[in-house]
Amino acid sequence: MAFSLETVTLKTKTGIKPKNAIILCHGYEGNGKNIALLANYWRGFLPHTIFMCPNAPYKCKKKNTFMWFNPNENNQKSLKRVIKSVEVLNKFLDEVKNEYNLQDENLIIGGFSQGCMITLKAGIRRKKKVKLIIGYSGKIIDKKYLDLNLNSKPNICLFHGDQD
Repeated sequence: MAFSLETVTLKTKTGIKPKNAIILCHGYEGNGKNIALLANYWRGFLPHTIFMCPNAPYKCKKKNTFMWFNPNENNQKSLKRVIKSVEVLNKFLDEVKNEYNLQDENLIIGGFSQGCMITLKAGIRRKKKVKLIIGYSGKIIDKKYLDLNLNSKPNICLFHGDQD
């Protein structure tokens, strides 16, 4: 199947139909290949899990780099890109569910930096809660949006250093 986002896919270690899917989203000026390095470490511990690492929908100036939104745009324009990226990511999650015959409770979504921010927004907006949102070095972008779009309350695990 062709997904709506260009994606790096790491199939299950067992080679059989996945029982779970982990979708990892990269940060600003990253791509699916970058974040797939993290997925590769986890694969050995999750043999029945497929890993999907999509490229964000917007291109950056540097070759083969992408963004979920442009941090250098004014807030209103940037927020429009955030909302569109959330819609695109949720469409992608539905495609993954349909392709592999999974339910929302079989999905873990997460990411680094912008990828973390987008998965937080996308995860809470879904009608049915995903199993987990895991984020590295991210934050809530717009608390007002969060309050107005809270449709589910998945488990959330956030990691952030104190040196950045």
